Amino acid sequence: RQFAPVFETLAQQWSMIKFAKVYGDDVDQFMLQHNVDCFPTFLFFKLGKEDLRLRVDGAERSAVVRSLERLSCSSKGPTRRTSRVMRLRSLEHAVSVAGQ
Repeated sequence: RQFAPVFETLAQQWSMIKFAKVYGDDVDQFMLQHNVDCFPTFLFFKLGKEDLRLRVDGAERSAVVRSLERLSCSSKGPTRRTSRVMRLRSLEHAVSVAGQ
């Protein structure tokens, strides 16, 4: 859970994107559906569909920021950006292991 403060900071900095945490113990079916096999895993959704090009496996802040930048650039201006459904889901079950 060492990445949690970074996650919260990114959520504040990227307020036009919806962030959500999903814990692995609670959502086995979700983990299987999205092939999650390490923690944390960052999944990015546009218009309700996962964008596999933006996925980040592991607690690498710079990679998450790059994906956020790509996600925000895929919108054509502030009006469409705020109306789109964009979500970031972080499966943070064992972040302390990834941070060691």
